Amino acid sequence: MKTLWRFFYRPTKEVLIIRPFLPFIIPMACGTSPGMASYCRRSYKQVSLEKKCGLYRQSKGIPPVCSDGQNISRRGSPQPPNRRAHNYPDAIKVRQMNGNRRIRLLHPGIAQPITPPRENFISEIKEPELHIFPAAEVKNTGIATLICPGGGYAGLAIGSEGHACAAWLSSIGVTGIVLQYRLPYGKKSVPLGDAHLGMRYVRENAGELGVNPGKVGIIGFSAGGHLAALVSNTHNGAPEKTRPDFSVLFYPVISMEESPKGLTAVNLLGRKPAAQDAAGFSGNRLVSPNTPPALLFHCDDDPLVPPRHSILYYEALRRESISASLHIFPEGGHAWGLTGANMDGTFFRYEAVVRELAGDWIKRVTP
Repeated sequence: MKTLWRFFYRPTKEVLIIRPFLPFIIPMACGTSPGMASYCRRSYKQVSLEKKCGLYRQSKGIPPVCSDGQNISRRGSPQPPNRRAHNYPDAIKVRQMNGNRRIRLLHPGIAQPITPPRENFISEIKEPELHIFPAAEVKNTGIATLICPGGGYAGLAIGSEGHACAAWLSSIGVTGIVLQYRLPYGKKSVPLGDAHLGMRYVRENAGELGVNPGKVGIIGFSAGGHLAALVSNTHNGAPEKTRPDFSVLFYPVISMEESPKGLTAVNLLGRKPAAQDAAGFSGNRLVSPNTPPALLFHCDDDPLVPPRHSILYYEALRRESISASLHIFPEGGHAWGLTGANMDGTFFRYEAVVRELAGDWIKRVTP
């Protein structure tokens, strides 16, 4: 006991050096395989990330909080303080029975039903998948969108920025297709490659999905917005299959040069990215006359991604005479998605406005 007491409460210089490495040492000392040790390291790192980014409340199912201290549901309506809001909305769980399905992109012949994840934020992604929410036949407009959830390339907010968006699109006659892309883990081209695979699959299977191959767009949130901007400007040698017809970007990370030490940039390119990589992965640097029209949403008080990112992309589009629309709200923070609350649990008052603007713009830009 005395040894343990000294280790934690009166550590020597040697103990202070060793203690930060315990998450690495303990699994290996217990005979754990290198793969499991890597899993433990990522899990330890992920908990720290979620606490830092304000996602910890959501990942534990703790309900958002209004400015007056009341709990609110995912739809934004006040709830009794002792009622815990579900982390993954029940309204979306019900929609799993409506023909929704999951496609494994590396094994596209296998289609399975979508199983709602236990948590809103996931980080263990072994292979890319598409989660398809088809539009209702009576409302089907023939439009489809590939949805890229955010998460700083350290995970995916699959519920609030994936399935919630797809379910809403389905309700207005647009097929919502959530891309569950792999994380880079030192391989910066992996997420973009998965996104190209997703766009190609949608176009090649447009008839089966009930969509028009000339009306396929992309939607991205935060780091997913960065990925959507890259897909809009890099077509992998096959623009007829991988170029989206429009893009909708919610509080996107655009420039790796603007925030080289930000969470998204570090997780994708490393702590000291080469100047060539920083420029090559900045969406505003890649805009060309072939870039599709874009709709951008941001908040002036965003603590993680300044609105400067959206402004840079908007200005780059306008220099090429490409149709673009930018909406910057005075308040709202970050990661508000379409759930009525941001990542800190604060009520987002412009949710209805965003839905109306986005739904109308998507249908107008794809006549």
